[in-house]
Amino acid sequence: MKLFVFRSLPLHADSRTQRNMGLVDNNLSYSCTWEKDASISSNKNSFSFPFYKSGNPFLRGVKYILFIFWVPYIVITKIKKDDVIIFMDFETALLGLWAAKLKGIKSIFDIVDPFAQTKRGLRFFSKIIDYLEYRVALCADVVIVPHLSRLKYYKDTIGKVLKPKKLFVVENVPDYSLSPINNLKYKQKKGCRVGYFGTLDYGSRGLEFLISLAKENPNSISVIFAGQGGMEAELVETSLKHTNIDFFGSFNAETLPELYNEVDFTWAYYCPSIPLHKYAAPNKYYEHLYFNTLIITSKVIPQFEVIDQLNSGIAIDIDLESQDDAKYRILKCLEASFNTKNTACNQYWKENYADYYTKKRMDFECILNSMSIKKDLEYYKDNKISIIGTVGVPACYGGFETLVENLLSDDEQDRNITVYCSSKSYLERPSKYRNAKLHYIPLNANGAQSIPYDIWSLCHSVWKGSDNILLLGVSGAICLPVIRLFSKVRIITNIDGLEWKRAKWSGLVKKFLKYSEKLAVKYSDVIVADNAAIADYVRNEYQVRAEVIAYGGDHAVISDLNLSDENYALALCRIEPENNVELILKSFSQTSKKLKFIGNWDNSDFGLAMKSQYQQFDNIDIIDPIYDIKVLFDMRQKCSFYVHGHSAGGTNPSLVEMMHFNKSIFAFDCNYNRASTEDKAEFFSDDEELTQLINKSVDISNGSHMQDVAERRYTWKIVKDQYFSLFK
Repeated sequence: MKLFVFRSLPLHADSRTQRNMGLVDNNLSYSCTWEKDASISSNKNSFSFPFYKSGNPFLRGVKYILFIFWVPYIVITKIKKDDVIIFMDFETALLGLWAAKLKGIKSIFDIVDPFAQTKRGLRFFSKIIDYLEYRVALCADVVIVPHLSRLKYYKDTIGKVLKPKKLFVVENVPDYSLSPINNLKYKQKKGCRVGYFGTLDYGSRGLEFLISLAKENPNSISVIFAGQGGMEAELVETSLKHTNIDFFGSFNAETLPELYNEVDFTWAYYCPSIPLHKYAAPNKYYEHLYFNTLIITSKVIPQFEVIDQLNSGIAIDIDLESQDDAKYRILKCLEASFNTKNTACNQYWKENYADYYTKKRMDFECILNSMSIKKDLEYYKDNKISIIGTVGVPACYGGFETLVENLLSDDEQDRNITVYCSSKSYLERPSKYRNAKLHYIPLNANGAQSIPYDIWSLCHSVWKGSDNILLLGVSGAICLPVIRLFSKVRIITNIDGLEWKRAKWSGLVKKFLKYSEKLAVKYSDVIVADNAAIADYVRNEYQVRAEVIAYGGDHAVISDLNLSDENYALALCRIEPENNVELILKSFSQTSKKLKFIGNWDNSDFGLAMKSQYQQFDNIDIIDPIYDIKVLFDMRQKCSFYVHGHSAGGTNPSLVEMMHFNKSIFAFDCNYNRASTEDKAEFFSDDEELTQLINKSVDISNGSHMQDVAERRYTWKIVKDQYFSLFK
């Protein structure tokens, strides 16, 4: 699969095009752009329109029409059916998307800016253009927006609510590897330094106002401009006449850090009278966080709430307030903030955007996997799939069983799937469940018998001619070298976290499980990790890339949420030391907050000891396992917050289920839980830290963040598409 990114701008002039190309490996991404000159020539990783952006208006108009037809030509002649296309503007998508549809190529539409708002000469036809763009977005397989507010644009302009097939939010977060350095040589600066680095247009960004401010206050303010646009000639002339105004010319991602190193403030004014600006996703907002530079902007942009919260800038409105008043407020702000840095920007960046593109690349990979899944039912008739390593279905035990349950369907009867089940766990043994055949093995699926159980299942599936094996866990991996001698079956293994690290195993068992893990990685065609931290471990330990596929949790929400707070905390897990059961109980025993703790207390000496010691506390309810999903749904939606103590494994099913309930989550601080929650939960490392969180729980609210992550990453449709895309 290759990714082709179409844009009607030069590649180096648009950082968003470059970031979209970076969503996949560099050798798999191709730019298809309209260049300004010969600096970019067509090569194996780029296609450029053969006529450059130059000439008189008539000639440029002719080239523009030719460019619109050049896009479908490239789609039809250069792009294959298994590839994916991102169209980054209306003119590339107008005919290009239909060409992609005719050829069966998956298409993505990135609404960088609504087209009607960027072409002043077409304002009279804006509603027609908005409607056409809205229809294009509906036809795309995925719509990308830089901010959720962008979806409201069509509702406000043409009364249409945009509900794309799939939505992918990619904010305009800079992706710079360089740090600011001080090697630019400008004229001697006077006073506070303000920089504007962007499109140099009249009327929309308040640049005329900024020039006037600098001219009137040469000893208080100096300004640096950089970029391209209609004001270039005027800025060149102005910079020659005024020592406190500098024009750098065009810039790129490499020179931008140097520019920010020269300024105290960044100018990011957005005119409130322009409709597009209230849906803006300004690069400069993210840049002011990244470069820790104060900002001058307007309240109309959706991000001003954060700027106000961080106290990292000032808002003006030169349309509503007098220009003299606006200039006075700016000068007072500049004077008060001269040569200061707001450390809150840096902290906010670290918390929200430091690993932004690592996560976005993972999310994009999930989208690509779901888009590339084969839909040909004959394909599934001819390819046998065996699922091995669970107790079986219907699910009545744990995470893997729930996974298998959700991989099956009542509708897709043409898929040739066999699920291996333990006859010891089912009184009734039907031969079929949903769209899968069931084959029973007369051994227990867990404990010491799990090894022969998995080996028996593997051998039987190979004997029956399976084309694909999904092996859940590594217990039976000891026989994979032998299977490889006799069969070319495709083996996909989910290694189930770092099972060998669990505290419940003896030293000998740990060594066996570690060796089984090694064999699984070596002899499987694909390794699946349910967590990015596990994938990192596989890469570092074995130099093998693992596919990251988590668990779904949306099955836990059985009806519309009716959230309430009945003033209790909830915890749910297997009662094992590695789940920090004692730490959680000890913390709540030191507070008055009510805890409802659900688990299999009577299944081990440890559980019985914990139950005996802590059930005497009035605020702690020790509750036996609950398998009724309706009862669990009710308890989850009524709790104040959820406490997650797991310290081993990868992505825990109980955690991703709870993340769908819009409740705050306190999680044990380990790399698995941080990866699962994208660092948005509250974390504790010991009973003292958890006690502090409990005591201030009324002031903590991360539930909306948890729900957002869950809906993007932890739904069974996403997980199912990812798994079936691995079967060849």
